[in-house]
Amino acid sequence: MSQPKPVQKRNVIVIGKTGTGKSTVANKIAGYGNFDVFHTSQSGTPKVSHCETTMDDPETNVRYDFKVIDTIGLFDHRLSLYHKIMNKEIMDRIKVYLNDVIPEGITLVMFVFRKGRFTQEEEDTFNYITENFRNDISEISTLVITNCENDDDEGRQDIIEDFTKSQRATANFMKKGIHAVGFPDIQKVKQKLRAAFQEDIEKDTEKLRDLVKKADEMRLGKKLFEPTIWEMASSCIIL
Repeated sequence: MSQPKPVQKRNVIVIGKTGTGKSTVANKIAGYGNFDVFHTSQSGTPKVSHCETTMDDPETNVRYDFKVIDTIGLFDHRLSLYHKIMNKEIMDRIKVYLNDVIPEGITLVMFVFRKGRFTQEEEDTFNYITENFRNDISEISTLVITNCENDDDEGRQDIIEDFTKSQRATANFMKKGIHAVGFPDIQKVKQKLRAAFQEDIEKDTEKLRDLVKKADEMRLGKKLFEPTIWEMASSCIIL
């Protein structure tokens, strides 16, 4: 009788501004093509959600249990008129969700930005996230730049190098590296080009899954977040 495969668990949280391709990235890792498994609630309000999937690695004979958490897009104008109120509401939902549903913690934090100029809004998004999470997440953080389907390997490397030069602090924060991917809507691609694009999509999908597989098993649970003023005050009262 064959021995059962060893199992390694990987929990990845995908974070980014609305419209960056964040949910597409999450769906690719989870193995769902363009099917939007990370849906909104019945009321239409975006929510934090996750998908669990199992993948076998024939090279290492290891079975991986993936848990992919797709977060609400920061600066999502459907939630509020004011960024400050909106982002606090979103971050509170993310904190509650991770503490309640993913108590064992996270193995990889995947930031998603769309190719192009790193806007002030995106910089504000990144700064807001890092202000709420502990600096420890730098060790398990990676940056994925989307919308690179029309760039070859050399072009993608140029995009990464340009980002690294222009956004040095953000690039240095990503201890798990920066990666460029492209996931076009295959139905909108010309018929004669579909096979080539499909091959690239599969390569980029495998690239993302390898990032998750190679993440350390170290997990940041409730230590993932910076304590709020109220939490620090409560802890002082208890002491």
